[in-house]
Amino acid sequence: MAAVAAGEPAEVRRRKEPAAVLFPARPEDGVALPGFAGRLRAIYGEDAFLQTPATDLVSQAEAERLSASYSEQLGTRSLDITHVAAALVLGASEFLSFDRRQSRLAAKVGLRVVDLRAPMFHAQMRHQ
Repeated sequence: MAAVAAGEPAEVRRRKEPAAVLFPARPEDGVALPGFAGRLRAIYGEDAFLQTPATDLVSQAEAERLSASYSEQLGTRSLDITHVAAALVLGASEFLSFDRRQSRLAAKVGLRVVDLRAPMFHAQMRHQ
């Protein structure tokens, strides 16, 4: 991404095939960063933000339990486990992810998974 930061387009490849070309935003384009924090506050109120990072809430015992139970079978890594464990600690019933391993782990532990890679999701997002 150094090329984009330097103002040059960058080609993104997937499996050695071109997948996309990223062009840096120009000030004259009037591109604004999404106001995710503002949107979350509007929907969920001020309580939408944790005062403590979710990863600090995850106990080592819970992470080790998930790792021992699923890592070999699903190929999950430390961050996959941390994200799913945080969702469990926070009492989530749904888990949204672009990541296949995280999604599989979340489903195994009983969370309803919304796969953000699904074509249906992308089609809905384009129309909003």
